Amino acid sequence: MFKRVRWVSIGAVLGAGGSVYAQLKMRRTAQRYLPPEVGARMVGRARRLGDEVHDAVAEGRQAMADREAELRARMAPRPPPPGGDVHDANSRPVAGSERSAPPAPPARRGAPADKARRSRRDRGDRRR
Repeated sequence: MFKRVRWVSIGAVLGAGGSVYAQLKMRRTAQRYLPPEVGARMVGRARRLGDEVHDAVAEGRQAMADREAELRARMAPRPPPPGGDVHDANSRPVAGSERSAPPAPPARRGAPADKARRSRRDRGDRRR
C-alpha cells in the first residue's frame, strides 16, 4: 500500500507542477503577442534595421568615394615627356590633351544664323 501512496503523490506533484509550468508558459506567450508588446518589439526591430541600413549606406558612400579618387587619379593629366613635345610625330596624342571642336556647318543663305536646317516636312513643303 505504501507504494501506491508514494506513486499517487508523485503523480499529483508532477501533474500540479506541470500545469503550473504550462500556465506560466501560456501567459508569457500571450503577453508577447499583446498589442503594446508587439509594438515595442516592432520598434526595436525597426531601429536595428534602420541602423543596419545607415551602416550599409555609409559603407557604400565610402567605397564610392574611394573608387572616385582612384578614377580621378587615373585620369589626371600626365606631365609631358622630358625634352619632348606632348605630340610626337609617330605617336597618338596624350589622353586628356586639348582637342579643338569640329567647325560648325555653314548657315544657309537667307536663313537666320541661329536657326538650324529644317527638313521639308518641318517647313510644310510637301513635294511628291
